[in-house]
Amino acid sequence: MLRDKLGVVKAKALIDKKDLKRVLGYKYAWCYHKIGDKTYAVANTPKGRVFLDKFILDYQEDKEIKHINLNPLDNKRKNLEVEKVSKKIEENAPLF
Repeated sequence: MLRDKLGVVKAKALIDKKDLKRVLGYKYAWCYHKIGDKTYAVANTPKGRVFLDKFILDYQEDKEIKHINLNPLDNKRKNLEVEKVSKKIEENAPLF
């Protein structure tokens, strides 16, 4: 269950059973976070936001995590894939 800053349940995130204990045992609460028209599961920490998809994959690099079925709340491992090229690099690449 993902709640907004007022504690209202706004969405549910999907994860694999094998990740349940680690996700629920994380020291910060998982919250509802909207970016544009997409909703994500995040934990707000003193160092910044931790996105659930990166947490599950234990991924620290700058590349994006792709949700294969385009649902950012579906964080099952079979639905997560590391982008091959960073979007930031791709957006700034010169056109030839």
